[in-house]
Amino acid sequence: MALKIYLSPSSQPGNAYSAQGTNEQRQCNRIAEAAKIALERNGYEVKKAPEGQSYVQNVAESNAWGANIHMPIHTNAGGSSKGTMGLCYQGCTTNKYMQGVYNAVAELTPWADSGIIVRNDLYEINSTSAMCVYMEMAFHDKTDSAQWIIDNVVPLGEAIAKGMCAADGKTYIAGDGTEVVPPMSSSGAGSGASTGLKDLGQVDAYYMAYTDRWWPEVKNRDDWAGKGDGTPIKAFALKVSKGSVKYRAHSMVNGWLGWVTGYDTGDYNNGFAGDYTDIDMIQVYYYTPDGYVYKEAVYRVSDLNNLTYYPVQIDTKVAPGYDGYAGVPGTAIDKLQIWIE
Repeated sequence: MALKIYLSPSSQPGNAYSAQGTNEQRQCNRIAEAAKIALERNGYEVKKAPEGQSYVQNVAESNAWGANIHMPIHTNAGGSSKGTMGLCYQGCTTNKYMQGVYNAVAELTPWADSGIIVRNDLYEINSTSAMCVYMEMAFHDKTDSAQWIIDNVVPLGEAIAKGMCAADGKTYIAGDGTEVVPPMSSSGAGSGASTGLKDLGQVDAYYMAYTDRWWPEVKNRDDWAGKGDGTPIKAFALKVSKGSVKYRAHSMVNGWLGWVTGYDTGDYNNGFAGDYTDIDMIQVYYYTPDGYVYKEAVYRVSDLNNLTYYPVQIDTKVAPGYDGYAGVPGTAIDKLQIWIE
């Protein structure tokens, strides 16, 4: 039976945003609408409160429906921070759903986050039969963060679904069909809230590929690297905005080549992976800085025989569904994508 999630977006139209003449109620309902789509895509049963319905009515509806998770969705005001805050009852800060959703949203927001805070005075936390995962997404009384919320309602909704999937240890399916397996540290016990590790925030991967020349740099999944379908990649270079990576290529002529860590197409020893012969497999491994919540490299490739990507590979993980590398021996790759989760 599917887990039942009740989404309870803010019903506070009087809480004005510092951008675009909008308010908390409207934007939180937009986030909830995006979350409903993402959660249902990932196999959850979802009920969203009607826009403007009071939180007292939402709690009654949630309890009557038999929700397993009750999720208030709000944006914040009044503090010096701009990032994410999670709220829950005493003893629930280590709940896997509280931590899973908080971590996913906090990873998305580009500012320092406030952690999971105990609140015993909120009606939706005290009066729901279900576990209450109360999210304050970011601050709406600062112009830049208010505009960021407006521009990112869909990613915020997707982050909620991604966090729920991580808590349940199951693959998250993005809107484009991409499958992302949660990192091995994504259980409730592995989050920064319970270990004291800091949130590293967004980590960007920058990379480029060589075919008959070096093609323009790509960031994360904004695009793909390579010339296009049917043209073999013969080398690639990679760097990250935080932490560090090592990476290597498997030449169809010379086998696995050495690991490299640099990003310089003029450095033949450590600036890129490959030897200018066709590549059929690649490996990437991300190193999280000490003191921060663990992250991993996620990457995928397509080959000359396929117009779509193979399933993602995470670091050099070997497990059911993971070979330790991306690609298929004996067929050159023609496109690749790399990002950090």
